[in-house]
Amino acid sequence: MRQTTEWVLANNRFETFQSSLPSLIDEDCVSEYHAIIDSLEQAGQSDPNDFRIDANKLAFRMVQAVKGEHIDPRVGVQYSNKRYCDWEYFCCKLDKLQNFLNRPEPSLSSR
Repeated sequence: MRQTTEWVLANNRFETFQSSLPSLIDEDCVSEYHAIIDSLEQAGQSDPNDFRIDANKLAFRMVQAVKGEHIDPRVGVQYSNKRYCDWEYFCCKLDKLQNFLNRPEPSLSSR
């Protein structure tokens, strides 16, 4: 059943999250998104795990590269401290979850 208090709170949390996305999706943002999915699952949604972000989709971003003939290539590249997710991949997962949540619930007569 979707209209439990837990589901309404989780759905409201998702809508708030979706409307205030940062410009870069870092691992903290992904963790918050996964916490929302956990809330939806606890509220009785059937297997929302398809909407999770795969761990291999998070990667460190290159923030600086220094080129020079006397610089070791491993020293010349600097990466971020946090891992980031591709914006389009993240938004695709978000849209799929939104479509799932907007689906009409099957009625008892169709069971």
